[in-house]
Amino acid sequence: MKGQFFIISTVIMISALILIMGYLYDYGKVDLTKIETGQEINLIEDIQNSLKTTVKAACDSSNDDTTILENNILLEEKFLKDKMLESGIVLEITHNTPSCASTQFTFKIKSNDFYIENTFTYQR
Repeated sequence: MKGQFFIISTVIMISALILIMGYLYDYGKVDLTKIETGQEINLIEDIQNSLKTTVKAACDSSNDDTTILENNILLEEKFLKDKMLESGIVLEITHNTPSCASTQFTFKIKSNDFYIENTFTYQR
């Protein structure tokens, strides 16, 4: 009779430990889908660099031709919007009348988790 009590109590204790470990194990897991959270701030610099590079390249090669500059900016905006949309991010970009001397950009980055609005001016 004493042997049965120890066997049954051991099984109950081991089962309880397994359940507790299973419950606590979930708290130690790293959620891999949330690792990139907080990295949205990098989007601002990436978009700015992309637009600045587009204006600089168009101005260096076109001798201040505003139609080429306008077309290049519109193409880059479309490319950026499409790439962001693939990630579930809505990007809205507006710019003033472009010139090689100075072009002002305003963009908004929207998602379910964040909203970022930024304005910057590219000057030669």
